[in-house]
Amino acid sequence: MPRRDLNSANNLSNVGLLPFLGLAALLIPMLLMNVQFTRLAVINSEVPGLCAAPCAAKEPSLNLVLTVSEQGMMVSGEDVALNGGLRLPCAGGRCEAPGDYDLSGLSAVLSDLKSRHPEERGVTLALTDAVPYEVMVSLFDTTRGTPEAPLFPQPTVSALVGTL
Repeated sequence: MPRRDLNSANNLSNVGLLPFLGLAALLIPMLLMNVQFTRLAVINSEVPGLCAAPCAAKEPSLNLVLTVSEQGMMVSGEDVALNGGLRLPCAGGRCEAPGDYDLSGLSAVLSDLKSRHPEERGVTLALTDAVPYEVMVSLFDTTRGTPEAPLFPQPTVSALVGTL
C-alpha cells in the first residue's frame, strides 16, 4: 500500500468551502442592509425658446427676475412699480434658515405684478450657491401660485455669481 503524503498537491481538494459559504451568507445580507437608495425629485421647468423675426412684433415682456441670495430676495423687471428692483431682505440681515426668507411678501408682490400683467407666465429665478435646496423648491411653489390663482407657472432657474 502506497504511503500518502499529507503535504502533496493532490491533497488540496480537501479544503472545505463551508467556512467561505458561511462568510458569504453573512456578508450578503449585511451589504444589502447598508445600501442607501437615493430618491430623486424632478421639478418641471421650461427653458425659454429662441425666436426669429416674428418675435419682434410681440409686445414688450415683463422680464421678471427674482434674485435670491443669503441676504434676501430682489424682484426686478420691466414694470414701473419695480423701478430698479424691489428688495425683500431677511429680518436679521442674513438668512440662516429656509424660514427666514419672506415668501409671503414675495407672494404679495407677485400677485400685484400678475394683476398688472395677466398675460405673463414666466419668471427667472437667479440663485446663488448659498441658497438651500428647500428654499429653491419653496420659491418654485410661491412663483407658480395655486391652481385657483396661478401667478407665473413657468419658472426657470439661472445661476447668480456674487450677492445682491
